[in-house]
Amino acid sequence: MIEKEKLLNILEKINNGEIEKALEQLNEIDENSICEKEFLKNLKLIKGAAYLQLNFLEEAQIEFEKALELDPKSSSACLGLGDIFYRSGLFKEAKTMFEYAIYFEPDNKSAQVALRKTNQKLSLPENDNSLITLQIQNEEINNISYDENVNTKSVLKKFENNLSEAYRLYQEKKYFQAYEKIIEAQKLFDEKEISLNKEDKASVYNLKGFILIGLQNIEAARSSFETALHLNPNSSQACAGLGEIFLSQNNIMQAKIMFEWAIENNPENEVAKNGLAKANKKLGYDDSHNTLNIDKQKLNMDSFYEIIGEAYKDFINNNFEKALEKALIAEKILLNIEEEQTLEISSLKNFIGFIYLNLKQFEKSQIQFESALNLNPSSSQACAGLAELFYLLEDYPKAKIMFEYAVKNNPLNKFAKQGLLKTNKKLNLNPEHNSLQ
Repeated sequence: MIEKEKLLNILEKINNGEIEKALEQLNEIDENSICEKEFLKNLKLIKGAAYLQLNFLEEAQIEFEKALELDPKSSSACLGLGDIFYRSGLFKEAKTMFEYAIYFEPDNKSAQVALRKTNQKLSLPENDNSLITLQIQNEEINNISYDENVNTKSVLKKFENNLSEAYRLYQEKKYFQAYEKIIEAQKLFDEKEISLNKEDKASVYNLKGFILIGLQNIEAARSSFETALHLNPNSSQACAGLGEIFLSQNNIMQAKIMFEWAIENNPENEVAKNGLAKANKKLGYDDSHNTLNIDKQKLNMDSFYEIIGEAYKDFINNNFEKALEKALIAEKILLNIEEEQTLEISSLKNFIGFIYLNLKQFEKSQIQFESALNLNPSSSQACAGLAELFYLLEDYPKAKIMFEYAVKNNPLNKFAKQGLLKTNKKLNLNPEHNSLQ
């Protein structure tokens, strides 16, 4: 009781900014004499927080790690360790700890703010949280139903144990052991020892897919998610899993499509929402851009030409925000039309690139021009757009190269020819100089 009162006095000193005095008193407490585990954990947390305020990161880390040993689900310990990693520039490690802090205490506001700040450092959507995958997968597992008329209690118990153990090990990132358990669970319905409907089998394959991602066995993971999707075409998690795989392979547009379908199947799928935001960022779109959110009756080229015509008028009148809004609607129409429209999409991306250029959103502009060039490697406008971007960024050697390629791909491109003239002037070269001729 005396120690608890002493701890309260120490806390008061910390709150008053008397950190060094507080630490002296904390270190006077004989930890070996403390029998109550909860009290010892709190002592470690307070010591860690005191060291952290003095920026003694190594000492703070030792205390928080000991607190976590005493209580593996301590949100405060995770938050403290995350803060240490963040201050040390280890943002990925910090992100993991902040995610666990939220996982163990969903209402931990400090951890939520810290995670948003860390995601910003990692160029991720502010609410990105990889552990949400675990929560959704756990919900799928808990919703699996069993036909007790077909399955014996002993086999049911064996299946449930393997499945819950696979999930627990996956949660702890012990992927090899998790894989062994999920295979044991799968064998029971593969060999017809247990009867499951298709949707429940899909849930097992989804967990298997995420475990395989953890093992970096991407092709096997893809096969597992595809099997899940075959069993349950409406599986949001299977779509999200495939989206994660395509994202890791830099197939950004395919990833975007899968995340969109995941959200279509389950609008509350946070994994898919975060994945879509990542894909959209790489493609130069707003976080929530979704090509499926469009009136199906308007999916035709007439609608496309109508809206793109309006966008061009706004562009000419320097109403760039309105032009962008309409151009993105036009793109949604184009991407949802069944016929392949590669050249049209490339041309549209060039237009969107120039809109972003006028809005001074250079990173998004570059993404659009590069996407156009990937679709149509001989696009003069894409080369000219990139060249203009480099010119505005005062990278004149790069601008010159791209203007030269723009002229090569289309000798009649006046914008490119004028761009090459002004760039040569900046480089003190002959106005007509072209290294490609």
